[in-house]
Amino acid sequence: PAGPDERLEAELAAAQLAHTERRRKAEEARAAEARREAEAREQAAAAARTAEEARRVAEERLVALQRDERARQQQDRERQAARRAERERLAKEQQQRARAETP
Repeated sequence: PAGPDERLEAELAAAQLAHTERRRKAEEARAAEARREAEAREQAAAAARTAEEARRVAEERLVALQRDERARQQQDRERQAARRAERERLAKEQQQRARAETP
């Protein structure tokens, strides 16, 4: 049979073990929370990078569309000018033929 001192020592050892276990579990919980927070920060940063990349790509597309539209408008103006010049050339030829045919 254990005496009072041995019982007290056993209870003290059990209490110390329980305290150490609670401290270990609390530390594990803090570490797990820190990992979750770090992961959440990384996901937020990745989302921000993705959003920034999407914004940059959209901006580049807009610039390209605007450039293409300006080029198309310039081509339209050039074609209209060429048609106008051709009409004027034909009209001039027709006037010259009419003058040549008139006595």
